[in-house]
Amino acid sequence: GYQFDLGGQMAELRGGVAKLVGTNTIACSASNLWTCLCNAISWGIPEEEAVRAATYNPACALGVQNEVGSIATGKVADFLICTDGYAAKRVFLAGKEI
Repeated sequence: GYQFDLGGQMAELRGGVAKLVGTNTIACSASNLWTCLCNAISWGIPEEEAVRAATYNPACALGVQNEVGSIATGKVADFLICTDGYAAKRVFLAGKEI
């Protein structure tokens, strides 16, 4: 499977779970931001709060909120359009659909 370095220890994805190489020890989270966002909404967190927590708040934490994290004139246009059930329909990177 896919292997990656955790700062000196190697981990690998096996069956969708990140484990330390050569062991059955769970190494870290193996999720992605979209799955986390959908989970948060399914647990009752209001959509607006969940989206902000996944976009604008991390941009602010990194000090790049003037470039990314929300949709506004002059910002990098990375976004997706989804269905009512949160299935991704269209994805845009730097304003270009991929």
